[in-house]
Amino acid sequence: MKKCPRCKMIPLFKTQISGVNVDQCGKCQGNFILPDRLNRIAATTEKTTSELMTEWREIPPIDTESKVRCPQCRMMMVKQPKRGGVKFDHSLCEDCEMIWLDPGDIQLYQLAYLVSDKGKEAQKFKDIHAAMNDIERARLQQLIDELPEERSGVDNPYIDSGSDWLT
Repeated sequence: MKKCPRCKMIPLFKTQISGVNVDQCGKCQGNFILPDRLNRIAATTEKTTSELMTEWREIPPIDTESKVRCPQCRMMMVKQPKRGGVKFDHSLCEDCEMIWLDPGDIQLYQLAYLVSDKGKEAQKFKDIHAAMNDIERARLQQLIDELPEERSGVDNPYIDSGSDWLT
């Protein structure tokens, strides 16, 4: 059973944020996650910047020690000052590549995405898609279905899961 690297003995439980599975501490609300899932959370948030800011402000500031043990492989995690070109403190396990996020860090990451060029472009696409009628949506889906096979594994046209969005 994985335990919180900050609270030590508190077990992590599985939960979903923006439809993405993460491990979360029931006490401090920190999150343990794979990097691609963090990008997916940022890109699929349905919250507005003001909703995210309100959530973030309500979370007491907590900063994990500079070194903690990875809940998965027990190796020491390293504090990273940046992710995707933005100052964003998180702890990274260099062995299994998992990330530990302190409470409120996911909201900050979502906010950074929403104000990035890629986030603004994705929002425009979502707005256009929402304004489409049923016939236009069906035609768009048909065009997506006709894409070459190597693209058929893409299940969310709003995100690029193969790279960081802020680089």
